[in-house]
Amino acid sequence: MYILTQINILCLKYNMQSIADITQKIVSQNQFISEYMAMGIINTSQYARKIQAEVEQISYKKVELATIVTSLNRIKKNMQKVSKINFYIDNIQMKYPISDIVFTKFDNDFKYILEIYNLIGHKDNSFLNITQGQSETNIFANSTYIPEITASFKTHKPLYTKHNLAGITIKFSPKYMDLPGSAFSVLRTISLEGINLIEVVSTFTEMTFFVDLSDSQKVMELFKRNFLRK
Repeated sequence: MYILTQINILCLKYNMQSIADITQKIVSQNQFISEYMAMGIINTSQYARKIQAEVEQISYKKVELATIVTSLNRIKKNMQKVSKINFYIDNIQMKYPISDIVFTKFDNDFKYILEIYNLIGHKDNSFLNITQGQSETNIFANSTYIPEITASFKTHKPLYTKHNLAGITIKFSPKYMDLPGSAFSVLRTISLEGINLIEVVSTFTEMTFFVDLSDSQKVMELFKRNFLRK
């Protein structure tokens, strides 16, 4: 009796999901389908037939093909709105070679971080970005300063170090802060080219993308061609 009750509760939980929600989830789990939707080049009727069995399995009921097609068309329309965002950058700069070094976060590590800021932060043409999460401190800096950064952390050994990176910074208008999909349009452009994005950091009107140095010129050309204000 208890097992049957649990099964009924589980079925009820799935039935509470609308067909639109289920369809959206299926689409969002496939990057290529999402991109084809945004570009408007997918046949929604054909794709609906392909996912009909999956939609029915999740919803625990028979679902009309037309219902799935309607959901897909709505999703495609919304994605095309995002893909047509007119996002422009005003300036683009690249720093290299950059290294990424990660330490475990610990008590009083701000003393070591302050030492690094004093060492590098005010030097001409230097690059320094420090990000702290819940358990790690991530530092991107000119590769020439990595030995000094490592020494600043005394006995604390880095968890991870990666060299031969480039930091590409774009500058844009403050108006894009309130425009949904602005950052996504840039990230999507990089992703579609199969470029490995190491990290992204941002401020109010700047975003910096860290990529392998071998990919840096390709990213620069992508940004100039697609987003740099003419």
